[in-house]
Amino acid sequence: MKAMHADMTILIPLWNEADVVAFLLDDLQAGGLPENTSVLLLNDGSTDETAANVAEWKNRHPAARIRSMDFPHGGKDAALWQGFEQVASEWVGMMDGDGQYCPADFGRLMQRALETGADAVWGIRTARHDYGWRLWISKIGRRVKHLFLGHCCVSDTGCGIWIARAGHLRDLRRLCPAPAGQVHCHLPEYVQARGGAVVEMGITHRARHAGRAKFGALNRILPGLRSLFQARRLIQGLTKSP
Repeated sequence: MKAMHADMTILIPLWNEADVVAFLLDDLQAGGLPENTSVLLLNDGSTDETAANVAEWKNRHPAARIRSMDFPHGGKDAALWQGFEQVASEWVGMMDGDGQYCPADFGRLMQRALETGADAVWGIRTARHDYGWRLWISKIGRRVKHLFLGHCCVSDTGCGIWIARAGHLRDLRRLCPAPAGQVHCHLPEYVQARGGAVVEMGITHRARHAGRAKFGALNRILPGLRSLFQARRLIQGLTKSP
C-alpha cells in the first residue's frame, strides 16, 4: 500500500493580485497542504503592490514553506514555464492566485493520483462561482479546442488547480520556447501525448475574495487561437515520435 503523500512543488502565478494575495497566503498556511510540499509564487511582473504584500507577509511568517520569484510580465504560460524549470520535486501542483481555489484540495488530488496510478489529476469545477458569460466562453472554448486537437481529455480545461508528475513538464521550454499565453490549458493533452494517464476529480470553487478576473472574451481570442496552433504542433510532434 502506497503512502498517501509524495514530494510536490505548488506553483502559483500572480499578476496584479495585491488585493487578494494576503488572503491567498493565509489560506495556504492554514490549508493543510500534503507532507513534503513547498510553494513557489511566480510574480509575473505585477505593477501593483503584489510583490510588496508578499514580502510583508513572508516577514511575518518566516517559517512558511513559501518562496517567490519576480520577473518581467510575460503571461501565465511564461510564468509557469519558468516555474517548471525550478522544480526538483516528483510532482508539480498548480493553483491560480485569485483565491477561488482551496489549497486543501491538493491532498485530495494527490491521493487520487496515487490510488489510480495517474500521471496527472485535473480539477473539475462542479459548482462553479463565475458569471454566466464566463461559463459560455468556456463552453465555446472547449468546442474550438476539440476541432483543433481532435479531442479534449478533460472536461474543464480552464480549471485553475491540478497536479502532474514533474517529468512531463520540465522540457516544455525546449519544446515550446515562446508560448502564446494559453498553452497551459492544453497541458492534459500534452501529458497524454507523452504516454501519461490523466484523470479528473471534482474540486472546490469559490467566489472571488477580491480583485478581478484577468481573462475575458477579448483577451482570449487571439492568444487562444495561437495557443491551439502551438499545442497542436507540440502534441502532433510527440505522437509522431518513434
